[in-house]
Amino acid sequence: MDLFDDMAQIGLCASKGFTYRDGERVHGRGWSHFERLFSQTLFPFVLNLRLKYSEDIFRARLAALGVPVHAPATLETFTLDPDPTTAADDHPITATISTPAHHPATRTVRAKYIVGA
Repeated sequence: MDLFDDMAQIGLCASKGFTYRDGERVHGRGWSHFERLFSQTLFPFVLNLRLKYSEDIFRARLAALGVPVHAPATLETFTLDPDPTTAADDHPITATISTPAHHPATRTVRAKYIVGA
């Protein structure tokens, strides 16, 4: 969906973090576990961004693409096809979604991705 530039404009990129106790640096704490994983990711940093802002960016991009957003909704269950590469419709996820009490409904949908928090 090409969202990184929009998210990076308002988020905070962090690649290092340190923990101190009584004025002395404590090794092996804080962000050290992230630093070990950076070599396995596309971006060698963590992007800190409030959920509200990331949701706004997702909604704006989906609207620009003409994709309807159904919210609020609750993801009740989902399953991934055993071999996602053979999904006939390129949508390997089957999800059950429910909506709130003022318009109660439960439905099953096929999806290519699940995005949520």
